[in-house]
Amino acid sequence: MKTWKGRSRKTAVIKTGNEAYEQMKERKHLYVGCTRCRVFDITFVLRCGKCAMIGQTEIHCPADKAEFCGVRCARRHYYKHCNAAEECCASCLELPDVTEEDAYHTMMSFQCPVYLQKKKEILQRILVQMELPYQRTD
Repeated sequence: MKTWKGRSRKTAVIKTGNEAYEQMKERKHLYVGCTRCRVFDITFVLRCGKCAMIGQTEIHCPADKAEFCGVRCARRHYYKHCNAAEECCASCLELPDVTEEDAYHTMMSFQCPVYLQKKKEILQRILVQMELPYQRTD
């Protein structure tokens, strides 16, 4: 169970069988006691602000110093010291055949192609473990 300070909202992560999963997904809501809760799939993708790698966080990053501004501009400085006006994704710049125009977004963007691909891979892995077919397109 996760909670956020100053909010009465809580997130519960539950594991169910295939049939219950499909029913909850169809209904989009679940009652917990007398509280109606929204049901949705969530896939966490770890992103490091120190070295701009996807799959780890800054706390567990082996880099001694910030290799890139992984959050905003992809230059060589720590993201908390960034004051760049233009955005550039360090993760996308690592891909072959990617121009700076293609990488004109922050690494933390939910529209980042690298992030979306990793999210898709994680979701596929979860659904395989649950023995469910992969159906999502977003």
